[in-house]
Amino acid sequence: MRSILAGRTPIPCTHCNNHVKFDPLLVTSRQIGADRLATGHYARIRRNEITGRYELLRAVDGAKDQTYFLFGLKQEQMSRTDFPLGELDKSAVREIARQASLPVAEKAESQEICFVPSGTTFNLLRRIWGNEAKRCRRKKATS
Repeated sequence: MRSILAGRTPIPCTHCNNHVKFDPLLVTSRQIGADRLATGHYARIRRNEITGRYELLRAVDGAKDQTYFLFGLKQEQMSRTDFPLGELDKSAVREIARQASLPVAEKAESQEICFVPSGTTFNLLRRIWGNEAKRCRRKKATS
């Protein structure tokens, strides 16, 4: 949290993706009889035929690439996961969503922490850190 207050971007998504999202989702997928798990991450996975290992590859859309947040995925996790958006750019994904009449087709981009309601990250930090959050916000604004 101190790194957020100092204006640096922490990457809690890396731990969250590995342990909070993928582990439980893969367990649930096994329980319901699914062979694979597909997510909306912009990344790609391929199996290297020479080494037999799964490799995490950057998304086709470099501006949306999320491999940085997925680098901790284990071989077993990658062996059962698909990232279909990794082969597409964002405009193509939005067009597919429009064609399917999905409300997310026009959804604004988000840079928020996924478990904090939109626009309330600072309020969360203020509750946790109190006046220190206010001081850091003012300091960042003046620098």
